[in-house]
Amino acid sequence: MGPVVVTCDGCGVRIRIPKPETALDRQCPRCSTPLVSALTKILEAESPRDPILGIELDVSSETPRLADAQPKSSGFGLLVACALVFLGSALMLGLWLAREGELAIVAAPEPSRPKAVAVSVRNPLEPMPAPSEESEVPPAANEATVATVPRESEANEAKDAVAPIAVPSTFNPMSDVLASPVATREPIEPQFKPPVKPAPPPPPRTDPAPASVPPTPAPAPAKREEKRVRIRTKTGETVVARVHGQADGKTCVLLPNGEIGFTNGLAETDEPFHPATREQIRTELTQAGPFADFKFLQSDHYLVLYQSSTPFAEASIKLLESLYENLSDAFHKRELPIHETEFPLVAIIFRTEKQFRAHQPVDADVQAYYEILSNRIYLYEQSDRDQQAPEVAALRKPQTVAHEGTHQILQNIGIHPRLAAWPLWLVEGFAEYCSPPTMTRRGAAWGGLGQVNPMHMATIHDLDDPASLYVNGAERQRLGRDRRKPLVEYLVTRSALTPTDYALSWALTHYLAMQRGTEFLTFIRQMSQLPPLEEQTPEQHLATFRDAFGTDLAKLDKKVAGYLAKLKFDPLPYYAVVFEQPIPGNQIRRATIVSQSPSMIRQWLNQVSDANGGQTSWEVFPHPTRARAQMAAEQWISNH
Repeated sequence: MGPVVVTCDGCGVRIRIPKPETALDRQCPRCSTPLVSALTKILEAESPRDPILGIELDVSSETPRLADAQPKSSGFGLLVACALVFLGSALMLGLWLAREGELAIVAAPEPSRPKAVAVSVRNPLEPMPAPSEESEVPPAANEATVATVPRESEANEAKDAVAPIAVPSTFNPMSDVLASPVATREPIEPQFKPPVKPAPPPPPRTDPAPASVPPTPAPAPAKREEKRVRIRTKTGETVVARVHGQADGKTCVLLPNGEIGFTNGLAETDEPFHPATREQIRTELTQAGPFADFKFLQSDHYLVLYQSSTPFAEASIKLLESLYENLSDAFHKRELPIHETEFPLVAIIFRTEKQFRAHQPVDADVQAYYEILSNRIYLYEQSDRDQQAPEVAALRKPQTVAHEGTHQILQNIGIHPRLAAWPLWLVEGFAEYCSPPTMTRRGAAWGGLGQVNPMHMATIHDLDDPASLYVNGAERQRLGRDRRKPLVEYLVTRSALTPTDYALSWALTHYLAMQRGTEFLTFIRQMSQLPPLEEQTPEQHLATFRDAFGTDLAKLDKKVAGYLAKLKFDPLPYYAVVFEQPIPGNQIRRATIVSQSPSMIRQWLNQVSDANGGQTSWEVFPHPTRARAQMAAEQWISNH
């Protein structure tokens, strides 16, 4: 693409850009306003890549359109007619059961949930899940040393970031809003796309609405035609619920408030199913119980109950609303069938990590989670650990909100049916793909859909560094190098993910979305058809993946590795810090630490310094990977 002239959104000056496709990170030389918005519009008009979703489509082959599915509609109508005959018979039985008082009792979701139905953030920003011995430097025979990092600090320092991260963003509405959990600046309204009401349609057609129009609700999905039942809840109220799924004698029903419950008996009815309003759900949650003293905020799609600071809650709901609009618009442009959410999307924000964990015991490394049964996301604003690494804590806030928001949105607009057994790499990889953090002049913010995640890239570079073998042993997973089992096969068949697996899931998703766009969209369509409660084994997930992307997984490993090697990002250096201080007894204390956080390093220096000792001295050495920094620290200790 040749040179273009863009107009700065800040000061209005016109700027000539020789190569717009490589200048998304350019800023106005006069007022420093990012030029990404103006450049994106030009690239969107010239390139087959969608700058919002970041998916390149094969322009030589047509993407299936909704119109292609029209013949199925007539068949479906015939099925509905047959079903009505069946329901007419079942109706009499249902009415008789209701008259006799044999209404099924539904087990409404309790505050405590099984792990299988909670999608959580497990330190997705952590560059390296390293055992504590990695950070311990063996003392020399006649030297007094201090341990590099205590075990509890190891996980924290591994997540630390340093210096602003310049990541190009196609859409970053939160850059002026969500800068820091401590800051209480005046919220700035993000530039949401104003809702545009479509004109009255011409003669009936099945083509999707134009891309410039926000997604209109699609026709009700087939599952909404499933049978309805009368349910008596634990509170004694009788409501009309909709059967959501059945398998192995289990029946789950969707309640009017958006929760999912399980029942053994069914009293069918032809009464309509009415989703609860935002006001009804808010009243239900705040009348009594653990959220009675919570404040609330509302938007077009969200209800946020919060104990946190109001600025943090406002920033969170604006980020979530922007995420919803951007995801809906991106799916609509790619002709993925979606529909508007039936229920208000609920987010619960606790003030502190302690309150968050008191409400629901979760693993220590879980920062937030989406609870599938209640259809709510839970997170917190403040943690004592934030002060240990404020740089990463600031980045974690917008990423966590966007990550959990992605889970919730996908399971409410028809992409990921609730309780459908998606492979974990796709569940978490897609959420990470949609939630990268970035640094702006105002602080940490959401980076937008599909941007490069510098924290995950740091993890991947560390995994692929030959020096890591000497530090961590020969059993380390290395990207695209394990001949015994392709990394893709390892990832696709995982039934639980480590923090490193989060980074690898992001990497695989990013590659497929950017380089295999048409196949990836077809794969997502296939996943969206999985029914609730139907078990999928790792072998089935692997077979489905092979059908979608090919059987040569070793070759795919190499392609993923080659793609990642070419991605541009601002590296986050690992700092090897060495410390010396004379102490009483004619001894010298020596210690080291490896960290990415300047704040963490400063705190550590204060902790290891002895007030009764002599003059302290220390040096900081940057390295491209953790392994190299660790080797340098060990070598320094051994030389002294």
